[in-house]
Amino acid sequence: MIVAGADYRQRNLRVATLDIDRRRWLGLETGPLWWRYGQSTVSTGEELIVWGGCCGPAGEGSKAEGAAYDPARHRWRLLPDSPLGGARRHWHSAVWTGREMIVWGGTQRSRRGAAYDPDRNRWRLIPPAPIDPRIQHVAVWTGSEMVVWGGVRSNRGELRGGACDRRLTDGAAFNPYSNEWRRIAQSPIRPGAPCEPQSSVAAWTGKEMIVSGVARLAAYDPRKDRWRMATPAPRRVGPWGAIFFDGTEVIVAGIQEPGTTEDRTTGGAAYDPSGDSWRRLGPIPVPHDANGGRMSFAWTGRELIGWDERGGKRKARPSGWIFWPPPARR
Repeated sequence: MIVAGADYRQRNLRVATLDIDRRRWLGLETGPLWWRYGQSTVSTGEELIVWGGCCGPAGEGSKAEGAAYDPARHRWRLLPDSPLGGARRHWHSAVWTGREMIVWGGTQRSRRGAAYDPDRNRWRLIPPAPIDPRIQHVAVWTGSEMVVWGGVRSNRGELRGGACDRRLTDGAAFNPYSNEWRRIAQSPIRPGAPCEPQSSVAAWTGKEMIVSGVARLAAYDPRKDRWRMATPAPRRVGPWGAIFFDGTEVIVAGIQEPGTTEDRTTGGAAYDPSGDSWRRLGPIPVPHDANGGRMSFAWTGRELIGWDERGGKRKARPSGWIFWPPPARR
């Protein structure tokens, strides 16, 4: 697992690599980019591509739009500038198609996106989307399309007064092979509080895009262009910190502790989309004072890994944890 972020000095973007089998960190690698937030990251299988973001001082790094990190060679390379002028574009989305990284949306309030081919080290513009510009939306790659949904219609790129009233429930799908967009059916999930950055998350199951709303999950079938609401989650489960598909179930990280009002990530549940059913998972070993809004999650195919950005050398407690979901009964 590779975590990308700013160091305590807030100068350069750095990466930390976790060896999961040995349960130890392999150290920090300093990148060529200035520190930033709201950037996107995708894995190509060979490199980690970091693109966009805003808005720290130049520090010791470069103001370049993006860079790629090769963990096998411990080597960085700068990406060429995109046709989007994205050095300060943040809260956008990015997906990896197996050939290209497609980025769309973000704070420049544009319907345009672009695709980057790392083999050719080349960008191309994609046509304008048929939906309004937005930030903090979700995006998944289905194997043939990039589906984007939800988000917030922003005021100059930031969440300001009344932003919660501008939550969006529509979406669109882009086919990079035909270079065409299509609108998707309107979602049954409606806007509502709480209005927090990245309050929706999504996962692709191979058949459906599972997305989270305020307290419910919904599933979108791109072949039928149809939505369905999932059965309500078990009592006290939510809001969602992250969701991942393990091949059978959607693993949901996020459970609200009984008797509290904090949205603390301390447990989870699993949702079976084929049977439209839930089961609770055991307690996740998250530190009591962890902040779910400042956590990164990764799914390895067998275990869920969480990392609290406030941990590390300046904290007495560990910064990360690993959770093995108990297998479903058959």
